[in-house]
Amino acid sequence: MTDDLFTHRGLSLDRLASFAAIAKAGGITAASGGSPSRQSQLSRQLKELEGVFGTELVRRGRGQFALTQAGKELLAIAQHSFGALQDFALACAHEPISL
Repeated sequence: MTDDLFTHRGLSLDRLASFAAIAKAGGITAASGGSPSRQSQLSRQLKELEGVFGTELVRRGRGQFALTQAGKELLAIAQHSFGALQDFALACAHEPISL
């Protein structure tokens, strides 16, 4: 049931969007655009998501970045969900939806 899922404070669309941005950029530093405060925020949000799911989502290391299997699965879920939400927003605005 989704009720249990949303009892965790670390789960939000913002955190999922940050995770997707980190994955797309290939790391927290790249996703932060050079902003130390943004880098700190992204790192915190990633740790909160990992806490929600109880698993590591990325492998970190000096000069290394890779999504774990769980990270790949969550990214696919997030991207699908973002696409569905975008389609819904377009439909509500009576805009065409691209397939």
